[in-house]
Amino acid sequence: MLPDGFLYVPEVTSKKSGAKKVKSFQIAFLGDESKLCRSYCEQAAKLLNESPYCSSAVLNFKKVEKEYAFAPDRSELVKNNLSVQSVASTLRWFMFGPVADKWLSDGKEYDIRLVGKNLRKASLETIENLYIPVENSAVRLSSLGKIQLKDSNGKIYRKDGRRCAYITVEIMNLSTDEAMSSIKKSLKSLEFEKGYGYLFSNEVEEFADNYKLIFKMLIISIIGIFMLLTFLTENIKKSMLIISIIPVSLVFPLAIKFIISVPLELGDIVGMIVLSGISVNNAIYIMESEKNLVIFKVREKIKSIFVTSLTTIVGSIPLYFMATDSFSKSLAFFMIFGILDSLFSTVLLFPGVASSKNSPGHKEPNHAR
Repeated sequence: MLPDGFLYVPEVTSKKSGAKKVKSFQIAFLGDESKLCRSYCEQAAKLLNESPYCSSAVLNFKKVEKEYAFAPDRSELVKNNLSVQSVASTLRWFMFGPVADKWLSDGKEYDIRLVGKNLRKASLETIENLYIPVENSAVRLSSLGKIQLKDSNGKIYRKDGRRCAYITVEIMNLSTDEAMSSIKKSLKSLEFEKGYGYLFSNEVEEFADNYKLIFKMLIISIIGIFMLLTFLTENIKKSMLIISIIPVSLVFPLAIKFIISVPLELGDIVGMIVLSGISVNNAIYIMESEKNLVIFKVREKIKSIFVTSLTTIVGSIPLYFMATDSFSKSLAFFMIFGILDSLFSTVLLFPGVASSKNSPGHKEPNHAR
């Protein structure tokens, strides 16, 4: 029922799921001809709309319209002592009228033109019968060339000095990195002529690189913490025991993200890095106690553990509820639920793991009181 078009019905759950679950990408298809770039956009939209993760794929250009173009006969122009520029100026004068004055409104300049009453909606026959003035006479326009119906070029877009056409794609329930991979997988079957291809926006490309870099930084930070603890304690097993609290501290916030089907954001990964340094503090407090039994170590340090954990959580709550960007909200989310996880893991799980490191026949030496 919709010729040369399509009907777009938004996802029913899009409003309930929140803006964080929808990723929007603008993809540019580059080449030498705008027409072919638009054709690749149309093919890409068809492929992407078949993806289960694609909410919509919208072309950022209108369908090419038809236009009348005047093709002058140069021999006739020379015979009548006319140039292409003079004929074009005369036609512009007839169709749009000369500029009589300028009008300024809201900082914008507008032309006030004098134009004939019916020429704005003139028929093709009327235009063909317009007379172009020449020296001491006038020549009918149709005798100077032909008016042909052809496809217009439309608005020409450029990227990196080349012609291009844009498409906007919305992907749901995937992280930025996963969404890019999904789009590339969908477009893998698209065959390009030599010199043609597609590009994501520079911000998205840089974001993907930063995403991978921060994941590497998370691994490096955990390794750095382990090396530092090993250097200070001179005990590899003790260092392994302390940093074991890091992955445990990530379980609760990651489980929440999984249950509510919210993909990881850049702020989440930064939160993991910050949490990896904070979560080990509780374990360090316990291991630094001079008490012999782990249960007594926990009892001695429980107040400090609760105070430092709760102050961090309370400090992160305003950021979580008042932040307007997803990065800050994701960072605060991991700080709140990661510290909670670290707190309960340190008090409930860590003592059992720490005490089990001693073999049944092993007895720790008594320290001087």
